[in-house]
Amino acid sequence: MRLPDELVGEVFLWLQPNCVPLPEESWWLEGSVWAGFEYWTDTRNGKKLKCCPAVPQSQPYRNFRTVVPISSKQYDQKYIPALLAVAAVSRQWRAVSFFHPFWHDLAWQRLLENKVQNQFSSAVRNTDDFFRTFTQDPRRLAAARRVYLDLSRWRRDLSADALAQVLESLPHPERIKCIVLDMGWAAVGHPRVAALLASKFPAVRQLRVGGTHGANSLYGLGSGALRTWANHWKGGTLTHLSLEEMGEGMGFSWAALSELLRAHPTIEVLTLGFVRNGIDLTALATMLPGLRSLGILFSASTTPRNQFQNVPEVHGDLSLFHKLGKLGLRKNPLSNHLNGRPYVNLVQQLLASVSPRLRERGAEVEEGLTELHLLARNDLGEEVNAEVLRLRCLQTVVCNTALAQSLFLNDIQIREFRGNEPEPRQLFLLWNQLGVKWTVEWTSASETCVKLSWP
Repeated sequence: MRLPDELVGEVFLWLQPNCVPLPEESWWLEGSVWAGFEYWTDTRNGKKLKCCPAVPQSQPYRNFRTVVPISSKQYDQKYIPALLAVAAVSRQWRAVSFFHPFWHDLAWQRLLENKVQNQFSSAVRNTDDFFRTFTQDPRRLAAARRVYLDLSRWRRDLSADALAQVLESLPHPERIKCIVLDMGWAAVGHPRVAALLASKFPAVRQLRVGGTHGANSLYGLGSGALRTWANHWKGGTLTHLSLEEMGEGMGFSWAALSELLRAHPTIEVLTLGFVRNGIDLTALATMLPGLRSLGILFSASTTPRNQFQNVPEVHGDLSLFHKLGKLGLRKNPLSNHLNGRPYVNLVQQLLASVSPRLRERGAEVEEGLTELHLLARNDLGEEVNAEVLRLRCLQTVVCNTALAQSLFLNDIQIREFRGNEPEPRQLFLLWNQLGVKWTVEWTSASETCVKLSWP
């Protein structure tokens, strides 16, 4: 007797629940898939699942629940996920398998082995073959609503040709609203890929482009890519934009970025890395009047005199941003260090310029600056600490333990804290004394995330 397709689908979802990343905007604010551990949710019951796909130096967390893992051994059936194994039962089960919500995201790297590799280049050829094989069956592409190729997170990479082939194979590009490309710059920075994004995906609303180190200094997005997007994407369609830059030899200019931003005044979430000629905050506030989340990722650069300076340069202040609810002033995850004193001075200057209406708690929490991400490892000094304490409506903060302690002692009721200690015992004791209920959401060797509930 042939079972109804609906019943087979229910059995399939029981064997392989659909697990997707939680839609937390802190990912956009951090600007990189390397920002901490990811949280996933089971779409059947909303249950959170801790996952650690492939984080360097995360040996203690290998027992975290992984997502649809598959062994690199071709015939080792023990590790093949139900998503693929069930499809081999019969023609009916194979047909039903393509209705699984997993295929709503073009994120096939989640089927690959959960293995940290020493070099990205060693994974390029195998990943190319895997993705090209999957594109041969259009049913795997038909239901796609998002392109979520965060391959850097999985220590994987694609060539520019393979990436272009995958994107060109999507049969319904008008349905794609979100595109995340994070892999080697040789692929995401290729002019062919930039032109393909512009011409094939007219309805994209959220775009994040980032990459890993290239073979030389000439890598990253060029100004031509941004101008191509500005010319093709009309009508202010973008709402989220994250452009993580590390390659000063090829980084786009402020003029090119301005063309793209002027074409999309609807952008509400913006994260930027290196920008040639720096970032003009005054002009940015004029071009994006509805901006509610701003992230700047700093890197260390060497001057002709072999001195370190922080990039991007930032001009102007935050006084004209009247809807800003989230601010991130962090180190680029791929940069080794920063020049500390200039960074501290800039943070102090920018926080001092925050509009008074964003400092004090209003009728609704969302009316103020509720989320702040700073370097968690550094002592930012009394000047910065004093400016942070003036932000009375903070709800989420990323900072060092000393600054967090000052926030709690000054009755700023933080709901989420991320710090630089695996177990901030001083804060645990302080929260207990204040009657605050706290839960450690995740922890690593260098960072801890804690959720808090105030009495």
